[in-house]
Amino acid sequence: MVANREPCAFFFQPLGEALHRCKICGADRKQLPGTGYSSLFSHLVSRHEDFRAEYDTHHRGTERSLQDFGFVFEKTPHRYQWLRWVVERSMPLSEVDDERTRAMDKWRPTNSKAVKKDVITVAPNLGSVISEEMGDEIGVILYTVDGRLRRTLLVVSPLDDGNQDADAHIALFRNVLDVYNKTIDVIRFLVADNCNTNRSIATKLGVPLVGCASHRFNLAVKKFLTEHETLLQQINSLMHQLRLPNNASELAKLTPLRAKARNVTRWSSTYGMLQRYVKIRAYIRELGAVEDLTPRSGKHKKLVSLLSHLEKFESVCKHLQSEATSMSEICNGEKLSTAESVALRRLGRSRSDEGLGTAGRKRKGRQESYAAQIIQQGRVKRRAGGSAVYSALATQIPPTSNACERLISESKVILTPQRSSILPAHFEMLAFLRANKDMWDITSLA
Repeated sequence: MVANREPCAFFFQPLGEALHRCKICGADRKQLPGTGYSSLFSHLVSRHEDFRAEYDTHHRGTERSLQDFGFVFEKTPHRYQWLRWVVERSMPLSEVDDERTRAMDKWRPTNSKAVKKDVITVAPNLGSVISEEMGDEIGVILYTVDGRLRRTLLVVSPLDDGNQDADAHIALFRNVLDVYNKTIDVIRFLVADNCNTNRSIATKLGVPLVGCASHRFNLAVKKFLTEHETLLQQINSLMHQLRLPNNASELAKLTPLRAKARNVTRWSSTYGMLQRYVKIRAYIRELGAVEDLTPRSGKHKKLVSLLSHLEKFESVCKHLQSEATSMSEICNGEKLSTAESVALRRLGRSRSDEGLGTAGRKRKGRQESYAAQIIQQGRVKRRAGGSAVYSALATQIPPTSNACERLISESKVILTPQRSSILPAHFEMLAFLRANKDMWDITSLA
């Protein structure tokens, strides 16, 4: 006895939204999922009395699955909807793994106007939280709470068109701090690149300018690489040739690793290029098209030696960019110069205010990278009674301004080409909430 679903699957074509079209007469019948096949089968019985004979004739001696008739497994429609969502919304494939994304099917529907209203509600409430928590000492881009480093975005507002000198920036600082009920006197230092505008801002505010250590490090590495530029250009030309379609396809037959060219604006790309060259050199030598560009044994040894130096530089660069790294660690107990001591006077404290602090705590074990070894080897014991006492903020000064670069990169996720018409005020609020997402919760909507 043939089950009802098999002839129904054979004689009806699914149209979606519970509609099915009869392949014999073209009539549309509705059959809701999970309710059986009574509606479809009754149509066959009442309108096509010989359907059984036709079905048996067609299937005599053959066995076909339900998938051949357009029916699918129960989980397939769900996978189809996820795929449509990823493709049509241009979402990354990893988005379906996000817990918040998976929970969306349990949320009540809303609309853009309601979400916009919530954004406008939460943003000023978050500003009030920051104002209460900020304290009386801050550095531009950060401040401390209970001895912990806290990087909080205060504003994303750009300067108006026209004059953008130091005075304009200082006026912006005043306006922003006024929103948080603070004066410009709470600023204790400025972390930024050592350009003329930033130097002028620090001078007029009377605060020390902490030049970006990452920027200085990049300049130092570029200077170090100058004497190796001829070899590096040869490797870069080799990588460009390996990225051409024909050469790339031949290389892909030998290894899944692709050639990497360098970006002249970032030395780390040079490290990545050399690292990839060393890994795929054995495969490159099998490609006759790039034989003339492949370095010989002597040059290859020089490149391997250079790569060992760049590995150390990479370790230092990453250590500088770590949010756990502070100027107190970079200084490594060295005695401050006269100029540095003068610059830190604004952060001075009496010994009675020193308290227990966190300086005496032992650091947890960490991976022994080259940067960590330098710091460990260079540690010296401080002279008893000869060291000055500074506020907790002084020990938390970051050596780089990479937090700003990360903010710009994160903002690109919000301000995509598809959202180029977003209002500046809405963009600022979204960036503000995203950067400070750990400082607001469901109570902020109240």
